Amino acid sequence: DCRQWNSVLYSQFRAYLHQYNRHSLLIPLDEAVNAPFVENRGQVMGTDSTAQDDVRYYTRSNYPNTYIFDDKVSFVFAHIDTVPNSLDTMTRIDLSFVSELSTVAAGLERQEDFYNYYLGHIPEGRERVPLENKVLHPSIYTNIDAIYGQGQDGFFMRFVCKPGSSPGHIKMHFTGHTAVCVQTNGSLRVESALEDLILAKPTAVFSNASGVESNASWDPEFVINLDGTVRISVGTVPSGSSLIIKTGREGGYGDDECDYYWSTYFGHTGNEVATGNDVDEDGFMYFTGQTTSGMFPVIVGTFQDQLRGNVDAYAACFRQLDEQEWATYYGGTDIAVIGGFSGDQGLAIKMNAQNNQVYFVGRTSAADFPKLQETGYFNNEVKVGDWSSRGFIVKLDAETGFRNWATFFGDKQKSNDAVTAMHIRENGNLVVGGHSFEFGNNQTSFPIFPTNNPGSMHIQTQGFVYVAEFNTSNAQVWATKLMNELNVGGLTPVLADIAEDTDGKLYVVGNINADGNNDFVPMGSNSRAFTGFGSEVYIFQFSQAKEIEWSSYLGGNSNEQANSIVCPQGGGMYITGTTFSSNFPTITSGDPGNPLLNDVSLDGESDIFISQFQNDDNGGNVLSWSRYLGGPGENFGFDSQSSIAHSTNDGAIGNATIAMGQNEIAITGAVEDNFSPLTQSSCPYHYGDINRGGNETGRDAILVIIKNRKITFSTYWGGDKPGGDSEDNGFTISKGISSDNRAFILLGGETNSREIAGQGITIPVCRELPFPGSYYNNNFLGGGADAFISKIYYGECLTSAVNSPWDQTWALEIQPNPATDAIYIKLPDLVNGDMTILLFDARGKAITNYSKPFSSAADLSVSVQIGMLPVGLYYVTMQSSGRTYSGKFIKM
Repeated sequence: DCRQWNSVLYSQFRAYLHQYNRHSLLIPLDEAVNAPFVENRGQVMGTDSTAQDDVRYYTRSNYPNTYIFDDKVSFVFAHIDTVPNSLDTMTRIDLSFVSELSTVAAGLERQEDFYNYYLGHIPEGRERVPLENKVLHPSIYTNIDAIYGQGQDGFFMRFVCKPGSSPGHIKMHFTGHTAVCVQTNGSLRVESALEDLILAKPTAVFSNASGVESNASWDPEFVINLDGTVRISVGTVPSGSSLIIKTGREGGYGDDECDYYWSTYFGHTGNEVATGNDVDEDGFMYFTGQTTSGMFPVIVGTFQDQLRGNVDAYAACFRQLDEQEWATYYGGTDIAVIGGFSGDQGLAIKMNAQNNQVYFVGRTSAADFPKLQETGYFNNEVKVGDWSSRGFIVKLDAETGFRNWATFFGDKQKSNDAVTAMHIRENGNLVVGGHSFEFGNNQTSFPIFPTNNPGSMHIQTQGFVYVAEFNTSNAQVWATKLMNELNVGGLTPVLADIAEDTDGKLYVVGNINADGNNDFVPMGSNSRAFTGFGSEVYIFQFSQAKEIEWSSYLGGNSNEQANSIVCPQGGGMYITGTTFSSNFPTITSGDPGNPLLNDVSLDGESDIFISQFQNDDNGGNVLSWSRYLGGPGENFGFDSQSSIAHSTNDGAIGNATIAMGQNEIAITGAVEDNFSPLTQSSCPYHYGDINRGGNETGRDAILVIIKNRKITFSTYWGGDKPGGDSEDNGFTISKGISSDNRAFILLGGETNSREIAGQGITIPVCRELPFPGSYYNNNFLGGGADAFISKIYYGECLTSAVNSPWDQTWALEIQPNPATDAIYIKLPDLVNGDMTILLFDARGKAITNYSKPFSSAADLSVSVQIGMLPVGLYYVTMQSSGRTYSGKFIKM
C-alpha cells in the first residue's frame, strides 16, 4: 500500500531529522562552491534505464560526474566517442568508509534556485527540485563528519573531526579501480581503465570552540594499508580543538597561476566547440558554440539550463576578471533530417552597445527551436516535407542572458538554410548573412525587403546567399539575395563574414564554386575574374545606400575557403581564409625574401592566405599585398570540414581575423607541424613547438599578429593527446580592454588535448591572478572535444619597432622631392616586363594606380602627375618581376 509505505518513510525521515537537529555541526570557513548538488527525486536513471532511487545527490556541472549515496560516493568518468559505430566508454570509482556506523546524506546551504524535471519515466514531473551547495555525511565515525562540495577544481571533501574523535580511524575503501598509489607530490592517484581520480595532498587546520581556524604545525599524508584501503596520518591535535582535513580533486593552481593570460577548457563530458566570441567596452566576454553535454557549465536561472537535443547551441558571458556571469543552452529537440545535419549550432555572437543586447546566430534542425516574437520581424515556419536546417537570430539581455527575441530567418522553401555571419553597425543596426538553397527547387519565400526596388538600393530575388539588415527594434531595413543560380557542382555556397569601413560601406565575403553560367560578373575597377576550378572567394562592396559598388573573385587553380574580412584603421581591407591553389595571387611588399613580410609559394596541401586590398580612385579596390601563411602540412584559416562539431562543409566559423588598430590585424586558425614563420619571443605565452613538444602529427591552433604587413608575433597554441593525434583549432578571435586597462586578445576554438596519467599535454592553461573567482578548468573534461577560451594580454613583449613596408631595402629614387605638379620615378635595372605603380596617402589609402609595359633599355624613368593631389606626405610602390620597390615624397 503506497500510503503505508509513505507513512513508514515519513517516520524514518522524522527520526533522522530529530537526530540531525541534535547533531553538532561544524562547517569549515571560506568554502566557496562553483556549482551545486542536485537532490534526486526520481529523475536519475542508470545505464540500464531503471530509476536510481538510492542516489541522494548528484552533480551536473562538474567533472567527473559525482553521485552521493547514503553509504558511498561514486565518480563516473565518460568518454564520448565521435565514431558512430563504436560504443561510448564509462567507468565508475566508488569511495566508501570502513566503519560500523551508518549515515544518511543530507544537503547543506540550499539555494533559492531550483530545477523542474519533466521526463519520460516521470511524466507527472518533479517540480522545485532543490539545489544544495554542499552535502553532509554525518558521523561516518564517532564525532567525524564528511562534507562534500564542488569547487573551482571540481569535487572537494572535508573530514571534520570534532573533540573526542580519532582521525586515525578514517579508512577509505575504493572499488572499480585498477590501482591506487601515493604520488611523489603527496596526492592520491586512484587509477581506472579509462581515467584516474586524483585527490590532492591533504592539508589540515584546527578550529577552536569559537570556530576560529589556524594552520596545523604538521602535514597530514595519505597512507595505503596492506588491505588496499587508504588512511590519513595525522599529528597532535590541541585539546578542545577540532581538526579539519581537506582534500579533493587535484587542481592546477600554483604553476598555473599568472597575470599575463587566462586560458581554460570550457565544456564537459560531451563535445564542445567555441565558434564565435566578442568583447564589449567594459571587457565583458561573450561566446557561442555548441555542446552535446548534459552537464555543460550553464548558470541556473538563465533561459535554458538543460540540454534539449543531441546538440544544442550555447551562449555565455564572462565578466572581468574571468568570472562566469551567465551561460545558457539554446536549442530544440533534434529531428530526422536530410543532408546529414542535426542539432543547433551557434556560429557568431556580437554585443550591441546601442541597446545592451547580445545577438547570436546560427542554424538548427529542430522544428521546436525556441522562438519569441518581440517587435519587428518574426518568422517561425519550417519547410513542409524534408528539410535540413533553418537559420536563426536570437537576442539576449547582455546583463542577465534573458531572451528578448528569437526568430527563424531565411527561406522556408529551401531545405538548407543558415545564418552564418553577423555585424553590428555604428548605429546599432544588425547585419546578418547566410545561405538559403535547395538544388532543383525554384520555390522561394525569402523575405526580400523592400519588396520593390527603391531607386539605387540593390534588391535581388534569386541567389544562394543573402545579406539583410535590422534596426534595434528588430524591424527589417533591407534584405537581398546574392550570387545567382550558379553551377555550384554540389558544393554549398557560404557567406563567411561581414565588415564595415569608416565610411559606412559594407563588405561581404564568402566562397562558391565555379560560375559555369556566368551569373556573377565581377564589376568595378581592378575586379578579378574566376581563375581556376572548384570553390573561389567572392567579395562584394556596398555603398551607404546599399548599392553594389564593386565585386570580385579571389582565387587560383584549386579551392579557396573565405573566412574573415576586416577593415582596420588606415583604410582598405584584409581578407583571410584557406587556399589549396598553387597559383593563388600573391603580391610582395618590401624585401621579397623576408618571410615576416612575404610568402609566394604554397607549402603543403593547403595554406592560410592573407590578402590586403586598398581603395582606388574609381571606387574599386586593388590587391596591394597578398601572401601564403603556413607550412608543409594542412594550414587552415578556418576548418569547417574536419572539425568535430562541423562535419559538413556549409557552416562558416567565427571571426578568425580581427582588426587591432592602424594597419594591424590578428589571426587565429589551425596548423600542422613546421608552421612558418614563428617569431622568437620572450613572452611567457610563446610556444615554438607544435603540441608544446609532444606528438608532432597533431594540429595546433595559432595566434599571428601582423602590423604594417609584417608578422610581429606568432605562436602555436595547443597541447597533446595521449595515444593519438591532438586536434587544437582556433576558430574565433576578438580584442578588448580589461577592467585594469590592459589590452587583450580573446581566442576560442576546440581541443582534445589532455593530460592523463602523466601522458599528454594540456593546451596552455592559466588562472589569472589576483582574482580568485575566475572560471577555470585546467584539463580536458571528457568526450570528443572541449571548447577553450584564452585571454592573452599584449603589451611590450607583443610589440616591436616595426618598419613601415615603404621603408625597405628596395628603394625608389623620386625626383623632385618635394614636388608640385609631377614626380619622376627612376626605374631600377630590371629585365623587360610589366610594372604597376601605386600611390598611397599618409593614412595608407590607395589613391591611384598606373600600369604600363616598359623596357629598362628604352625607359629610364616614368612620370606621374600629382597636381590634383592635396598637400601632404605620399608613398609610392612599384611592383615588377616579383619584386616590390618603394619610396615617399612630399607634395607642396
